[in-house]
Amino acid sequence: MHVKCAILITRQIAETLGAAHKAGLTHRDIKPDNIMITPDDRVKILDFGLVKDEASLSTILTQTGRSLGTPAYMSPEQFKGVKDIDSRSDLYSLGVVLYEMTTGTPPFQGPSSHAFSRQHIEEIPERAFRKNPDIPRNLSLVIDRLLAKLPKDRYHNAEELISDLDRVEEGKPPKKIYKFRKSSRIPWYAWAAGIALFLLVISSIGFFLYKNQQSAKAKAAIDNLIVDARRIA
Repeated sequence: MHVKCAILITRQIAETLGAAHKAGLTHRDIKPDNIMITPDDRVKILDFGLVKDEASLSTILTQTGRSLGTPAYMSPEQFKGVKDIDSRSDLYSLGVVLYEMTTGTPPFQGPSSHAFSRQHIEEIPERAFRKNPDIPRNLSLVIDRLLAKLPKDRYHNAEELISDLDRVEEGKPPKKIYKFRKSSRIPWYAWAAGIALFLLVISSIGFFLYKNQQSAKAKAAIDNLIVDARRIA
């Protein structure tokens, strides 16, 4: 998709989300299937049936254990089951949509819900401008911030995003630049391997000590038999 068209669509989605967010509403399922472009080039967001006010929706999710959304477009906090999800989650999903509009594919490929969860929470997506050299570096920086892992590192609201989109069209960089940082957290499989190795070493040491103890007992028994035999002789 042409960059100008992608920016136009993103701006209109942000405007609609901004109005909803000001009313205390979050959509929670922003994705291409829920975005419609009318014949007069107006962008509409569909499936507002999932939209609830944040307080009541939090209660529903707590009672049912459900998480609303589509794995390929869900924010990290949705996968984590965070109760106080706010407008920044919708902006993350919008970032996934913008990434897909400009590169042709979503930032993460899954394929399972579990894989999407790990990727959205832990993995760093390939930079959009590297995946598609035709994307302006400034727009790629906007996408980076939209896809920040932590809500506090993203755009605080839709208006802030729109302001940066205007700057990109003017050939200017975003006001604030976000840089992905590799997670310092050790992956679960590394912990599992470490624990398994530790248990193997401990069990090996235990077996070695046990064998030595048994050998010592056997030697002592043989020595006693020899002493007894000499006495009898």
